[in-house]
Amino acid sequence: MLCGIAAAAPRSLPASGNVPAGSAAPGLSDTARYRTFIPDSLLDVRPVRRLNVGTGWSATFVNTTGEVVSDLTITFPEPVRITFFNPFPDVLQADDGRIWVVSGQSLAPGDRVTIHGTGPVKGTRVTEWHFGNAPSNPGFLPPDQHLLLPMPNGANLRSEVFAQGGFAPGATESDRIGGMVVGKSFLRYVNFHWRIDPDSSRLHGWVRLRRPGDLLRSLYNRRLNLMHNGTPRGFCGYDNGRPFLRQVNNLTPLKQNNRLFADLAVLKVNIAASQLGMTPPGLGELLYNEPGNPLSSLMVREISQVGDSMLTYCGVWPPEMYVMVDSVIQKINGAFSGPIDTVAFGDSLVLSGVRPLSAVPFLTENTLVPPLRTPRTAMQEAVDDEEEIDGEEAVPEMIQVAQNFPNPFNPSTAIQFELHEAATVTIRVYDLLGREVQTLLDREPLFDGTNEVMFDASGMASGVYLYRIMAESAEGQARSSVFTGKMILVR
Repeated sequence: MLCGIAAAAPRSLPASGNVPAGSAAPGLSDTARYRTFIPDSLLDVRPVRRLNVGTGWSATFVNTTGEVVSDLTITFPEPVRITFFNPFPDVLQADDGRIWVVSGQSLAPGDRVTIHGTGPVKGTRVTEWHFGNAPSNPGFLPPDQHLLLPMPNGANLRSEVFAQGGFAPGATESDRIGGMVVGKSFLRYVNFHWRIDPDSSRLHGWVRLRRPGDLLRSLYNRRLNLMHNGTPRGFCGYDNGRPFLRQVNNLTPLKQNNRLFADLAVLKVNIAASQLGMTPPGLGELLYNEPGNPLSSLMVREISQVGDSMLTYCGVWPPEMYVMVDSVIQKINGAFSGPIDTVAFGDSLVLSGVRPLSAVPFLTENTLVPPLRTPRTAMQEAVDDEEEIDGEEAVPEMIQVAQNFPNPFNPSTAIQFELHEAATVTIRVYDLLGREVQTLLDREPLFDGTNEVMFDASGMASGVYLYRIMAESAEGQARSSVFTGKMILVR
């Protein structure tokens, strides 16, 4: 499919649907179209590039024959397509699309007809044209021509929601650090920076997806063709029996196959896209309406918050609640899903709505809360560092280390580091002479995400110490990373 830069692409036809009996007549919001995605529709690996794939054109032809005619023949030097030829009902092509004949409608002398079509990237030219059996007229360049782009895919939305601030610090589907947060994160404010709270992270777990590649890896394991289809549940433990604690940077179905996680992550994409104006605004403020359901009368973005709490506080909720909440989120994600159509794709991505609110009986207009709008902001850290190679996304460095805190310290300090993939980790502390003074971890297997170890220097002399972190990949790749940091003990 093609979409134009200069003009909006045709909108999709609305899906059929009935307004529930007894409901009020649709208002402005009820007739507005919305747009959502389901997990399957965000699995495209590569975004469609904004490369010109052709031109759109239109040309007007005037019947100057002095007679009533019923057909028009147009010849082009290169193959083209004719897409709109009203009022003619019939169209035929020859010579691989270089000759087109529209017919079946009578035109009186002086009548005009405008033909629309698509042609090559360098532009479209008419070689000659004539009505009926009249002599041919000389060719010309159609005056209304504009470049065309291909239709975007789910990867474009996934990438641009991250890259343009959908999960910027302070966004509704994030926190003060930024990135999509699935679950409830625990932070503390230290030295004018927000950091992971070490005490709470020893008790609870959550997921922070910083880049679109993290979301793709979390939703789908392409090697095994596996998506999340497991029972909805909280972040109590991984499928291998280990407890789910601290922050992790992705949650593939091999770690914990949890349908609620995947559906909630996609709901957050839908909410953020609406707030950015990439899809019609106001999705997050719509009200869920299902009599007898505990989530009834909540806004869509409030349901997202309920899902976050249930995932992190996993021992509080009964199992059937997880199934119910996941069912509601699935319904919302699918309410306005459908084929992609664009309002714009040149300078910015704007997708058109799929169906009106009046066609979805379990969502209603919210007249009390205006749509939340998030300004688009370039988020370089949310862009995948390199292009995908052979369908695989680039893998970042395995370790990202924050400065130990406090520093200087007496007598203990916390070394916080982040793994971008599961790894076997060794941490050793040395003095300035290179002598090892303490081993904090010795080939300890750790999942990806935020980890923290304590260094207790009781009984040691004041001075500068070095800590060395070595991580070896546990995911079947011959990869390793080493980081060395400096810390100061002051008595």
